[in-house]
Amino acid sequence: MKIPYELFLLDYLVVVAFMFLIIHSTRRMLNKEISWTKIVIVHFLLAIVINTLSRTIIETYMFLSKGRNMSEFQIGYLFNRFMAYIDINYLIYFVMVCIIYFYYYSQQMQFTKNQQTILENHLLGTRLKLVNSQIQPHFLFNTINTIVSLIKTNPERAANTLVDLSDFLRETLYLKEEQFIPVKKELSNLRKYCRIVKTRFGEKLQIQQKIDLDILNVFIPPFIIQPVLENSIKHGFSENHKALKIEISLKSKNSTHLQIEIYNDGQPLSSPLGLEATGLGISSIMRRLENLFKENYAFKMNNCANKPGVKTVIIIPLIKNSIRQNYFSNPQ
Repeated sequence: MKIPYELFLLDYLVVVAFMFLIIHSTRRMLNKEISWTKIVIVHFLLAIVINTLSRTIIETYMFLSKGRNMSEFQIGYLFNRFMAYIDINYLIYFVMVCIIYFYYYSQQMQFTKNQQTILENHLLGTRLKLVNSQIQPHFLFNTINTIVSLIKTNPERAANTLVDLSDFLRETLYLKEEQFIPVKKELSNLRKYCRIVKTRFGEKLQIQQKIDLDILNVFIPPFIIQPVLENSIKHGFSENHKALKIEISLKSKNSTHLQIEIYNDGQPLSSPLGLEATGLGISSIMRRLENLFKENYAFKMNNCANKPGVKTVIIIPLIKNSIRQNYFSNPQ
């Protein structure tokens, strides 16, 4: 039996129209992350509605094309025609749904793969910047020059400084995969750095630490204090500040947060978080804190109101060993 051209065209237009409806509904359900149970129910109901409408349109056209009156059009006739084509209609519908879902999931997998590549590149870049922020060339050159000058006058101190530099660079270059390290590990690395800079500046530089012993085993991002200390030394000394005193304090705040304070009595800031805070080390800390803790942190660098000098305050969540692995899914 030859199918009329008009009927073939009508059937094609109906299929295309409902295909766009299926595509639109599928996209909405995927974007809203609806459960699979609801998706199956929705598609089952859509299949009934769409197949009923499509058969109604086609059968109505066929009925009218024979010159018959609409008053003769019976629901029973439409139901019989619907049941006659129900298997092929459902097959077509669910084949279309499978094709659409396969297309969207292929796109999603490709997007996820691209995002993963971008994140990996970003992580690598961040690590390289972090490493670079710890071993600025001027720090290396100054330390090496100090060691060279001590070789003849104080060989033992030169050797000790060289060991500290070696240990410090090893810890900096070979960062572990963990996002957090214990406070006592951070302080151990910091002591090596302090001994190195103390060797260079001698009595002109005093560094004091006040550490709450209860927080030694909590976890913090690695190398979060040293860049602030380096920034304090770099900008604290000036023509009017030939000597510099730095105080480092770590304590628990309300048993929920760790508060880190680095104070120096040197050159004041020209403006809060101005040019002095735009160095790679400080900006790297701020980016890392934002990535790790979102809005649950504080970083302030200001001139002191009641005494000369600059105070930097860092407040982050108090992360214990038992919860650090689940921190990102369950922020404390």
